[in-house]
Amino acid sequence: MKLFTSTLAQYLKAVCQPLVLSKTEDQELRIFTSSMPIESIYELGIYLTDYFKTGPKTIKFIYKVGQPLAREWEKNGEINSIFAKSIIDNGWIDEQNRLTHYRNLKLDDMPGVECMIIILIGVEKATDSSSL
Repeated sequence: MKLFTSTLAQYLKAVCQPLVLSKTEDQELRIFTSSMPIESIYELGIYLTDYFKTGPKTIKFIYKVGQPLAREWEKNGEINSIFAKSIIDNGWIDEQNRLTHYRNLKLDDMPGVECMIIILIGVEKATDSSSL
């Protein structure tokens, strides 16, 4: 993991950790980030997915890359990289261009989930009708 990605991963873990370890239920956290290198998006997704699986709570982790950013990958050929393939396989691309939908999700709509953490990437390129 490169320095940028490692630093960001540790920062995001530190931001999320109080929710993950808290005994309080019904907690929500939303983090919005600008675009970043495809390799960083992949590595962060893997790192955070693994981290949230080991928590003491039932956590709903939603990690989405904005469709406009993914379209840029298509234009410059990055969509064929192993990182893009893994991002697609993990379902991390917002294919329907609805980042606002994910922003508006509520924990109340998810029975049995104690904590919801949403990370949206590429929000500066969002073009959905409700806009972020």
